[in-house]
Amino acid sequence: MPSTTVAKSGTLSMLETQVLMVLASADLHGYGIALEIQRRDPDGPKVYPTNLYRRLHDLADRGLIANAGTELDDKGRARKTFAITDSGREALSTQTSRLAGFVEELRAAERTTE
Repeated sequence: MPSTTVAKSGTLSMLETQVLMVLASADLHGYGIALEIQRRDPDGPKVYPTNLYRRLHDLADRGLIANAGTELDDKGRARKTFAITDSGREALSTQTSRLAGFVEELRAAERTTE
């Protein structure tokens, strides 16, 4: 069961959205996901491992991501990789539409204050 009210409502947190965006481009392990989020949004909040792995677990429980196998790092350690599922792509598309609507509302509010 999802661990947050946000997850229960069917919406995605910002971190969950970023994870799905990254995985829509390529299957990655947790550390790779964190690095890619920071690369895409260098001025954004730091991605803490505890928060990231909790979100990965929740997204997997909700069927939005799945285990894509294991890869070895340069020191021979196994790293679990994740892939976005069809349900994850659908959730990301819904979130994108939701956020686009929000941005339009912000722009409209900004125009009325000018």
